[in-house]
Amino acid sequence: MSVVKRMATTAICAAMCVVLPLAFHTIRNAGTVFLPMHIPVLLCGLVCGWPYGLLTGLLGPLLSSVITGMPPAAMLPSMMVECATYGLVTGLMMLFVRTKHMTADLYISMITAMIVGRTVSGLSKALIFTPGTAPFAWVTTSLVTGIPGIVIQLVLMPLLIFTLTLVFSLPLGLAVTAHLQKSMHATESSPGRVHLELTAAAVLVDEGGVIRGCAIDGVRATVPFDQGGTPLLYPGTAFPSKCALGEDYGMARASSLGQEWDTQAARLAADCIGKTAAQLLGGDVTTSVTIAAADALYAVAEAAENAVACDAAETDPLALTCAALLTDAAAPTAEQIALGWADASGITAAGYALWALNHWFWKGADAAVAKMKN
Repeated sequence: MSVVKRMATTAICAAMCVVLPLAFHTIRNAGTVFLPMHIPVLLCGLVCGWPYGLLTGLLGPLLSSVITGMPPAAMLPSMMVECATYGLVTGLMMLFVRTKHMTADLYISMITAMIVGRTVSGLSKALIFTPGTAPFAWVTTSLVTGIPGIVIQLVLMPLLIFTLTLVFSLPLGLAVTAHLQKSMHATESSPGRVHLELTAAAVLVDEGGVIRGCAIDGVRATVPFDQGGTPLLYPGTAFPSKCALGEDYGMARASSLGQEWDTQAARLAADCIGKTAAQLLGGDVTTSVTIAAADALYAVAEAAENAVACDAAETDPLALTCAALLTDAAAPTAEQIALGWADASGITAAGYALWALNHWFWKGADAAVAKMKN
């Protein structure tokens, strides 16, 4: 969700803190029983994040008190502390709790916020606003009195969140690019080699085409072959991704930065956030990495152009995993040579593709895009 949408949602939630309690003020003690002001504060923290939830928790009670007189001035400070805690804790919990099940994340965040908010409220009343009272008496009282409101929140909030997720979801894009990096003919004393570089990218983009999430991975597939053009690897040989190899890829020793490929790819992905595909292709990205940035930026731009509707949110983590598989280990045929797909020793991009990489496979959509949480 963009900053503008977050600010608009925060403003709406703050207004709801004024409007919703009005519907309950005609009923005696309805505010403390049904807790209507808590709903927009929790909603803002869950959807927009902790800074906006904190702001709503402070502004909501203040605006309601100024406009409607509820809560009364004597109760306003403790109410602001309690609501601000709800918005803060829900936002932080949604940021750090990752069970891969959105429903579980929501309930863990809400229940934690309810407990922490009431505890902070009880302590603040006992120590600051009404000193001398037992702090946990306030906690117990608010828990017991507000049971109907708590039940409403636990039932209503997931429905609201799922609805808003559909409204504010970001499109997801995937792309894979490949090029023959280099090749060497086979001789009597040494085998030939072909090196294929493949780059994969996944992005989340907003309605303006601006990248809000990015992940980059790649594979270097090297296949040796004899003078007859027959690959010297068995069919089924797998080439893991560079990110999956981690330190085993060995770039840190050769890079002037002393960093592995996966670390530099993460830096480059971070540099892409906030850019459009046109800016990536136009050279508007400033980065300091020693990996092949041009290939990665092109893949990211292609992914942004390919983006389609998805239920992803900007705060969801985006991850990508891939691998290449050697599915055919035969020398090029006379027909393939005649068609120009490969020469007699097998050194062309097309000939290599026949040997080394007949297909990419993503290890499940849920693994390719870590966001897919239930």
